Amino acid sequence: MIYYYGEVLFINISQYFTTKEISGRTVLITGAAGGIGKNLVEKFVDLKCTVLCLDKNQLELKKLQTKYKSSNQIETYCVNLCSIDDIRQCCEQIRSKYGLVDIVINNAGIVNNGKMLVNLEDEEIANIFDVNIMSYIRICKEFLPKMIELNQGHIVNVSSILGLMGSYKLCDYSATKFAVNGFTESMRNELKCSNSENKIKVTLVCPFHVRTEMFKGIEFFRFKWAGLSMSPKYVADRIVNGILYEKELVLVPSLWSSIFFGFKNLLTTKFCDHALEKLKVHESMNMLKAKTF
Repeated sequence: MIYYYGEVLFINISQYFTTKEISGRTVLITGAAGGIGKNLVEKFVDLKCTVLCLDKNQLELKKLQTKYKSSNQIETYCVNLCSIDDIRQCCEQIRSKYGLVDIVINNAGIVNNGKMLVNLEDEEIANIFDVNIMSYIRICKEFLPKMIELNQGHIVNVSSILGLMGSYKLCDYSATKFAVNGFTESMRNELKCSNSENKIKVTLVCPFHVRTEMFKGIEFFRFKWAGLSMSPKYVADRIVNGILYEKELVLVPSLWSSIFFGFKNLLTTKFCDHALEKLKVHESMNMLKAKTF
């Protein structure tokens, strides 16, 4: 336990001595029209990047185009991430124009309105896996070859604290986020083991509750002072910080998520269930008002 937290502290401190310059780089963001996505777009425009915005919500994409029209720094792509053909065509179009995409951020996600497993339709389960994990894998497959060829680039996969623990009424969602965590760790290891001089960075992001439309209505009745419920802007700031300092793992909020992550791997399931009960996570899920995305 002491070794684990000592290593986390050392890594977090050492990363702040160096930062990378990303001005002029090309950044691709899936789910760019959503809460976290829109804030990421704003951050990267401010950092003078070219931002490629992928989303299925054409209306919100048009709003982004209008907002940043004068900057001439963004391009929008309306794409259905459940469709292999849509993803392939979109990525081919991007590669033909830009070649290397410097930073790929897999941020898209959907939730099935907090349904119990037995109430989920097969199509709903298939859709959430297509968007929340299969699109991540497919996007990475499209852009990794060029990164490997040039030995440069950065991939960021946005997961969730629910990729570290299961939750009531989110069996399908948690399953996809656990998959994102395993996929990201395995991909990072593949890159390292296949090239001793690998310079391609991989970052996994695990936020706690983010106040977006996707989880509208959820509130934590206890420990509000701990900041477990965060704005999309704050989470986007942490993601960009993780990219600039090339962090492999970004837990948001970092303190409490790190503590929970450490204890979960050391203590019993019963203890973790008790912690969730004290946080009243199950009661919070009963307040979920999000539509199915």
